[in-house]
Amino acid sequence: MDPGFTSVSLRISMLPGIEELITHRRTVHEYLPEPVDSSLVEKALELALWAPNHKHTKPWRFCWVKAPAVREAIAELGVRLKAEQADKPLSEPVQNAIRAKFTNPSDLVVLLQDVQVSDFQRREDYATIAMGVQNMSLHLWANGIGTKWSSGGLTTHDEVYKLLGVSKEQQEIVGFLWIGKPTKIPATPDKANLSEVLTVVE
Repeated sequence: MDPGFTSVSLRISMLPGIEELITHRRTVHEYLPEPVDSSLVEKALELALWAPNHKHTKPWRFCWVKAPAVREAIAELGVRLKAEQADKPLSEPVQNAIRAKFTNPSDLVVLLQDVQVSDFQRREDYATIAMGVQNMSLHLWANGIGTKWSSGGLTTHDEVYKLLGVSKEQQEIVGFLWIGKPTKIPATPDKANLSEVLTVVE
């Protein structure tokens, strides 16, 4: 096992309570190419279902992508889209770096929700999924595992729907959740002060 991961894992697992867990959790961008215990991911998915859910609509839909061929196809799509965005061929090192971004994390869970006619219901369902992702991320972080919720253009590309066998008429992809062992704990980002966002009506 990488000694860097051991150090990171120990630092995270020493957090004593929920407040510390929330304030110390970070979005992880770089992962070691090592597997995460599947039981941790499965438990995280179960805990997502305990998120607050208005009217108990149970909107969570998850696609746990375990097939290496599908992961690799998504990585190649990422390379292609980045080249199109740059409007020039990408060097081999850049291509490999993009591939690593998609293949290094141990697991990929695609987040979906059923297509809704009502914009109100869609927002309600999305809020529930977001809170479920927080549950997942906190559970995994408590076990030394990092996550990243990605919602860029690739996540909703038609080819991704085809690779996953998902019908756009029935379900909507709202993001990817990358899961893996972090190479390092990211620095603490600037956060708003409560006084900047709170209005008290007395």
